[in-house]
Amino acid sequence: MHRSILLGITLAVLSNTSFAEGFSLNPFMLFTPKDATNYATKMAATIQDRPECRKYKDEIMSYSKGNPADGKTTTPILAAKEKARASGCTK
Repeated sequence: MHRSILLGITLAVLSNTSFAEGFSLNPFMLFTPKDATNYATKMAATIQDRPECRKYKDEIMSYSKGNPADGKTTTPILAAKEKARASGCTK
């Protein structure tokens, strides 16, 4: 009897979407940086300091405040670095 009540309460709490969205069981989230500043800075450092290459550095740094675990941040940074490499702007 007590087990079924406890199970019912547990399922009710876990099925609440606001609770489930705010609670994460992923321990690696503690070590994930909040933004991609370090990653973007390292990628921008591989671009030459010539005036025609500045646009690639600026493009990379524009994504520095994004989530580093998100493809919406790392993918454009890598695409900008690839464009810089194709135009001869990498070190």
